Amino acid sequence: MKKMAAGIALGRAGLIKNVSRNSGLTRQEIAEILEKTLEEIGKALESGEDVKITSFGTFSIHHKKERMGRNPRTGKAATVSSRKVISFKASNAFKRSVLLELKGSSD
Repeated sequence: MKKMAAGIALGRAGLIKNVSRNSGLTRQEIAEILEKTLEEIGKALESGEDVKITSFGTFSIHHKKERMGRNPRTGKAATVSSRKVISFKASNAFKRSVLLELKGSSD
C-alpha cells in the first residue's frame, strides 16, 4: 500500500484508481460500484437503519440534544439546536489491521 504524507487524504478518484489497479476492473466499473454502494448506505441511514460492514465498521445516525454553546467570534452563550448526525465506528478487526500496518511502517 502506498504511504501518504501526513495531512493528505485519499480521495474518491485516488480510491477508484487504487482499487482498479489492484482488482483488474476498469475505473468506470469501480466508480459505478462505489457510487451504488454509497447510495445504498445513504438510503439505509435515511430509513433509520444502521449499516454494519463486517471487518470494517458501522455507520449510524445519532441524535444530539439541544445544548448551550458559545459563539466563537463574540464569546456569547448560544443555544445549539438538536440535530441528527452520521457517525462511523470502525470495527475492532479494522482497527487492529490498520494499527498493525502503522506499527510495521514505523520500524
